[in-house]
Amino acid sequence: MKICRFRFNLYLMLLGAICLAAGCQSGNGGHKKLVSVFRAHLEAPAGPAARGQPVQVFRLSPISLEVQQAPFLTEQNVKAARVIDVVSGFVVEIQLDRQGTFLLEQYTSANVGRHLVLFGAFGGREKQPPEQSRWLAAPLITSRIADGTLTFTPDASRTEADLFVAGLRNVAKKYQDKGE
Repeated sequence: MKICRFRFNLYLMLLGAICLAAGCQSGNGGHKKLVSVFRAHLEAPAGPAARGQPVQVFRLSPISLEVQQAPFLTEQNVKAARVIDVVSGFVVEIQLDRQGTFLLEQYTSANVGRHLVLFGAFGGREKQPPEQSRWLAAPLITSRIADGTLTFTPDASRTEADLFVAGLRNVAKKYQDKGE
């Protein structure tokens, strides 16, 4: 039995070209138009004069909190975002711009012992409403955060966290381009 060496190599090259062409289409093209909303609220002070908005954080075992209605950080303050794998799963890390770093430091130093309540809306495209929105986390402020990095474990699946971060990156890039 004779096998033509040239013909075999030609078939192998064609198969490689098809795989390469198909692989290029699955990249990040679908994530380029995603947008996300990010809001950081502070837990409202307890007491009868509290003027907070009641919210429930975490879907599996919800906790009820009163939060201040106006957020002190938004997606406009986001410089970068990423999902990081850790031993117990994953976390979302948000790096803030200079103004956001200043605000985060001021609010966390003045409110140790309260919760930082984080809201996210994600899965939407430009000029379309987001597919999902919810309170993602409520980390307790234990100390001043001076480096402008907010790291938290979201109440979301890994896929949802990836969508949230991809949308935040796109929005951050848009605001950074406008600022230049």
